[in-house]
Amino acid sequence: MLRELKVLRVVLCLLFAALFWGGHLQGQDNATAKSAAAHDGSVQATNSDDPDGISSGDRAKQLIQEREYKREHFEEPAKPKNLSWFGSLFESQGNPYHFGSGEAVTGFGLEFGNIATNSGLSAGLRYHQTSFQGDAAYSRSGYQQYSIQAGYNPPYQNVIFEPYHWGDIYSTATTERKGVFSFLDIRYRDLLDENFFGLDGNTFKSSRTDYELKEFYAGGTFGYQWGKHYLVDVRGGYLAPIVDAGGNSSLPDTFKRFDNITAPGLTDRRNFWRVGSSFLMDYRDKPGNPHKGVAFGVSVSHYDDLNSNLYEFNRFTLDTRAYVPLWSPIRIFATRLLTSFTQVPSGMRVPFYYMDTLGGADTLEGYEDFRFRDRNLVVWQNEYRWEPAPFLEFALIYHIGKTFSRVQNFDLNELKKGYGFGVRFKTPEFGIFRVDITRGDEGNTIYVRAGSSF
Repeated sequence: MLRELKVLRVVLCLLFAALFWGGHLQGQDNATAKSAAAHDGSVQATNSDDPDGISSGDRAKQLIQEREYKREHFEEPAKPKNLSWFGSLFESQGNPYHFGSGEAVTGFGLEFGNIATNSGLSAGLRYHQTSFQGDAAYSRSGYQQYSIQAGYNPPYQNVIFEPYHWGDIYSTATTERKGVFSFLDIRYRDLLDENFFGLDGNTFKSSRTDYELKEFYAGGTFGYQWGKHYLVDVRGGYLAPIVDAGGNSSLPDTFKRFDNITAPGLTDRRNFWRVGSSFLMDYRDKPGNPHKGVAFGVSVSHYDDLNSNLYEFNRFTLDTRAYVPLWSPIRIFATRLLTSFTQVPSGMRVPFYYMDTLGGADTLEGYEDFRFRDRNLVVWQNEYRWEPAPFLEFALIYHIGKTFSRVQNFDLNELKKGYGFGVRFKTPEFGIFRVDITRGDEGNTIYVRAGSSF
């Protein structure tokens, strides 16, 4: 908490400095514009005295005088003294940091983000070509990830990366070219310190334990994207997870407080064959920084235990988002409804590490990461966003949701809620960095994250 408060103080200092210098530069620009307008008015008045009586020689002299005046009064554009200099690093399409619209830059580049929801800020190196890309990232807390995508038109990895979720409906919608895409996808992740409080939505905060999840995946993706608005894909591959003792010595180990009954799959080492398909309809104006529009995504997936018939399940996910301008393009109401249902055949189980989770900056703010965990999930996220400057955004946050074991419990009872305030730094095309201060039923939480919220 102390480290997060120090980060928050630095962010607030930068914020006030940005607003001060932004207003100072705006005042200078207005003064310059008024001076130029006054000169143009005097020139027009001179021209309008006798527009038909000016000879070609007098007209030539007048043009020369105007050029001289502009040359004498020319001022170099002011260099940005606020946080826009940071955004300009990312907006230029001529450097490897670009993540806006247009063609991706070929070659090596840096990347920043979050390997997992609770990994902390991470950094790494990425490489991109038209048919091949790869990246390697590491966090200060010891999280690691490595990935390779090779084939036709793989999705481009931006300089700001967010936690990878295999079933993310929106993850393949960033292809450079429209049409067919087909690529091999190989990934390895080492998630050193994952929270586990137990199953069900009524666990205690004091029950927090941690475990390590190592995961290897090798598979492929095939799909088609119609223009900017429609996409369908099919995915499948081999998945090998390993659960081990957690890396946080200050927390009890999950193996010491839970067993294979209370945490299914804890001591069973299983490999899976995972297949799925998703459909996305996307009418957001800017997917990385939306101000208006809607998006609708749906996915289905199947997990098949290759070692026995004990762990097998199907999952259905619906992710709907809408952005409504409130009388101005800089004031936006953003809302997201995310639901996930898991169907388990009779006699089968779902590994605890592949159950739906609620809590953290990606779902329900105001709670610890992965605070609630069960087979099914519903969460409704709402934000009122205001942009005082193109690189800056303030947000009022209100989230509600819950996890539940049976589909019959899908209702509005026993919902958890979180609310608070956020500060985001971004470019016109994409979010860079955000700090959210929120409160839930169990106290206050500060989130420091790379990228956008939703």
